[in-house]
Amino acid sequence: MAGFLYFLPDADQEKLTGDPQILVSCGLGDALAEFVVDWKPANNILLIPLRGKTPSGQPGILVYPIPLNDSMPRTTGYNPAEQEWMDAGGYWLGIDKQDRPTPDDLVRAVMLTGHPRTLLDRNEWSVPIVRTPIPSEETWRTGQGRSHLPTGFRLAPGGGMAVEQLPEYRKIWELSARAWDLIAPGERPPFDPQEACQLAATFLGVNYRIGLSESLMLGLFTSRNLVSILMAVCNWDTVEEVLGSQKKSDSAAESVNTSPGEREHSPDTDPAAPTSSSSAMDTETPNQRPSLASQ
Repeated sequence: MAGFLYFLPDADQEKLTGDPQILVSCGLGDALAEFVVDWKPANNILLIPLRGKTPSGQPGILVYPIPLNDSMPRTTGYNPAEQEWMDAGGYWLGIDKQDRPTPDDLVRAVMLTGHPRTLLDRNEWSVPIVRTPIPSEETWRTGQGRSHLPTGFRLAPGGGMAVEQLPEYRKIWELSARAWDLIAPGERPPFDPQEACQLAATFLGVNYRIGLSESLMLGLFTSRNLVSILMAVCNWDTVEEVLGSQKKSDSAAESVNTSPGEREHSPDTDPAAPTSSSSAMDTETPNQRPSLASQ
């Protein structure tokens, strides 16, 4: 097993070693966000100068982010017979034809609780649960509901405690509202494959070191599993459970009669609250490099 290979044409090794923001300027700020923050060349990421034959034909730097499982590519040079390369705009993206990246090679150091989804590469990926919309007439359309993202706690004015959304998850929360728009009951906007692929890749990128280019190169998506991914993001499994329990409760209430032609009266109650096996306190799962004894 091995992760993705990246080639930056015309990149200077000394400059890149001293400034990880160059990765961001090339378009790798999302997929390699962990490395930009924790920049340790030769420790958690390899920077290898390539001259002569290269994916673009220009000299540059081959970048290999070392996976948490410490898997290494069979070759760290340019070998078109054994590798597949694509121009991703700003950088070239490569994989080993016989050792394609898997979810185990791409997991992030911290993962959010998710629903498993088997994608077109036949591997199981964990799609993060971002929100659970409240199934009621008032909130179906807006997708309001419980957030499953980690939160922060701060001192509030007057000495109380304020719960705040962490800045790094704000974009994901906003995008999950769009995901809900695309799958919610009722009238939906036209299905745009490009938008759906971008959304799905962004959500997968919460738990894995991938973006849209990596997802497309692995051939992960179909029109069917794109919907399944968006449903997982919105915790649709739990929504269906809540709706099912509500229908059973309504049917049971209608079948109970205190006398012929008269139904038993029961007080109005709020819809059952969505439930989940996780909370904002335990949605993060740290991944660690295996010890040598466990390999």
